[in-house]
Amino acid sequence: VGHAMKACGVRSSARVAIVGDGKSDVQAAYNGGCWAFLDRGSWPPKLRREDWWALERVPDAVIEDPHRLIEVLACPEAELPELERAFSSAAGSAQHRPRFDRINHFNPLDAPGGTYGIHVAGRVFNHHPSLQARAAWHPVSQEILANKSADQFSPEWVETVRSFLRCQQRLRAGCDVLVTVVPFKPGRVPRLENLLKQVEISHGQRPILEGVNVTFVMDVLAYKAGVQSHSASHLDKESRFQNVRDHLFVRRPEVVNSMHVVVVDDVVTTGASLIYAYDYLMAAGATRVTCFAFTKAVGNT
Repeated sequence: VGHAMKACGVRSSARVAIVGDGKSDVQAAYNGGCWAFLDRGSWPPKLRREDWWALERVPDAVIEDPHRLIEVLACPEAELPELERAFSSAAGSAQHRPRFDRINHFNPLDAPGGTYGIHVAGRVFNHHPSLQARAAWHPVSQEILANKSADQFSPEWVETVRSFLRCQQRLRAGCDVLVTVVPFKPGRVPRLENLLKQVEISHGQRPILEGVNVTFVMDVLAYKAGVQSHSASHLDKESRFQNVRDHLFVRRPEVVNSMHVVVVDDVVTTGASLIYAYDYLMAAGATRVTCFAFTKAVGNT
């Protein structure tokens, strides 16, 4: 990427796009600081493991028809996952179909257990030096950092939750819906709880789903004393799962029974918090649990 930019006299990596059909192409684009367009045109009908690996990197655009490439190049922002599009120049496009990527996660403590589908609305690039050229012009990565201790979120966050709920056809199946969040850890700011309160106020002003009873309960889940911070304690994948397994619990089981529960998180890395939230809520009597994270953490490998 660097050699191509130099040869063509291009100084900004934000003016460069890589089109490829695999995970290594997406990662090369990220490490080069440029746009990543994933071409699915040559993929088999039944996806291979490497195809899922490419999709879980959450590329800027996923192209199935090669004739769309010129259209995508003209306005790549219109192809972005929903939270990222909301912060881009394509926000408010009347022709836009909201994009929420479903990524399968696994519990390493339950091998060979099943998969857990987690829906995401964007990415956050981690602090590895190879990703800083991309993170520098990635608004949502900056937003995540800016909202580390937020008690008020911008409208884009609220509208993304509303859009996700509207897009979930299963929420229209006659079951009452309860929306909650992955809880804050003791000593931390209840950020997601504050955000959910904003969504609740918005719903009171403009109902999200007509004919569906939607309630918002901030404290359905909680952590026991002694839970560790995953990032501050530098926990590896298995340790993260053990930490959540042993400390997360359903604090309000009486509000969960027979409900379709939607659990909201800000960043999904290993998926430990949402996976155990799913398991514990189902055990508490939920009819269905849908897991949603605003962003998927993207690393350098």
